[in-house]
Amino acid sequence: MKRNERKVYYNNNPSNFNLDFDFNFDFNGLERFNNLKKKTEAIELFKIKTLEILKKYSFLEITNYSGQDCYVKRGYELDDNLNSFVILEDLKIIGFITYSFKKKICKIDRIAIDEFSKRRSGLTIKLNIENSDFTVGIGHSLVLNIIMKLENEYSQIEVEAISDESKYIFKSLGFVEASSKNTHSLLYKKL
Repeated sequence: MKRNERKVYYNNNPSNFNLDFDFNFDFNGLERFNNLKKKTEAIELFKIKTLEILKKYSFLEITNYSGQDCYVKRGYELDDNLNSFVILEDLKIIGFITYSFKKKICKIDRIAIDEFSKRRSGLTIKLNIENSDFTVGIGHSLVLNIIMKLENEYSQIEVEAISDESKYIFKSLGFVEASSKNTHSLLYKKL
């Protein structure tokens, strides 16, 4: 189902969607992922399923955002090296991820998915690990795309994850927690 079809379906059947119940579609996927006994094998399964999504969509890399108004407003210096991957469906952006570099470390700044393209909209691939159901979606594909692009050039990727949903995406693709303050967690992945 394409984005416009998902949107029409939602408008006609709002009770079948959970768009307002943010970050809870996967019924606490982070907690269930944290309880898995064989995380290394699970991470490989998440990668395999995410590759299925990568094959279905077009990615566009945009580099050197320095000087763009939206980023200056967010507090970036004009000489910051900001880059982005966007994911396209029928030439429309349905998700993006922004990142920058310092030395040999990539820092992910933001990941955002269109309201009608999130996993809870049905745009997902399901997998079962240790008798527990999980899903992967556009967010997973954006993160895996960065991992695959940077694995030979950089030593580490870092992200400050706030929601359980984002922590689930990153941890299920091999990121580990470096530190945690209140609801914020610094996660990293060695490449």
